[in-house]
Amino acid sequence: LITGGVLCHSYMLWIVYIKLGIISSLSKFFECLFFILIKYNNYNCNHILKNIYICGVKNVIDMKIKTEDRDKIIDCGTDGATDVELLSVMTGSIEIATRLLEEGAGSLRRVVTMSIDEMCGIKGIGRVKASEMAAAFEIYRRAQREINNRKFIYNADDVFNVMVADIGLIPHEELWVVYVGAAKRLLARKRISQGGLNGTDADRRIIFRYAYALGAQELYICHNHPSGCLAVSDADVSMTRQMSKACALLGFRLSDHVVVTSSSYMSMRERGLM
Repeated sequence: LITGGVLCHSYMLWIVYIKLGIISSLSKFFECLFFILIKYNNYNCNHILKNIYICGVKNVIDMKIKTEDRDKIIDCGTDGATDVELLSVMTGSIEIATRLLEEGAGSLRRVVTMSIDEMCGIKGIGRVKASEMAAAFEIYRRAQREINNRKFIYNADDVFNVMVADIGLIPHEELWVVYVGAAKRLLARKRISQGGLNGTDADRRIIFRYAYALGAQELYICHNHPSGCLAVSDADVSMTRQMSKACALLGFRLSDHVVVTSSSYMSMRERGLM
């Protein structure tokens, strides 16, 4: 019975070799047969051979690697998995996961901020897979916001915890304002501008329109540095001081200007720059 099963698989494997056009010798044929019977002994051989016939040998090996990565996560948890192994479970292939990480310059921070179009530009990732991954990344960001959803804002540390999920990981600068009401209650977070910090009159009009509409008493300006550097320019300091004077004239208080990176922050008030 065993011999009959092996012969049956041998016949199927021979057909696979004919389809793939890679018959070189009988020794190569038996080498591949024993590789399948031994390496995939916990799989149904008919299923493996069918996948080789349809997808090619390389894709089937990738399927095995993906399954091994999943087994590792099941047995050991996610902490022990490498970045590539974690991504391969999502992409379905070590090779695609490697390309994805390379496209993000080796940074998971960059990968999780990729758009669907950016991911689709990577060979092996279609729009369906890209949308699945984008949804997973968005779930992470929303979970982070829930963790950091402070109802009261007392200082720059609270501002950082409220804002890091929104701007800590993005690859471009954005200017936000955190609006605080009576008893230090958080009223809203509003994005004012994107792509740089200039403090234009148009930005100031938007900032104060929200402040009046929300009934805010205090404002915290917040912007990110994608480079990870917390140093501020003379222009940043000048804009902050102008905003502080404008707030005072209109009956608001500019409590701080907080610069945010993915893991830290800098308070201009604490540095004596306001």
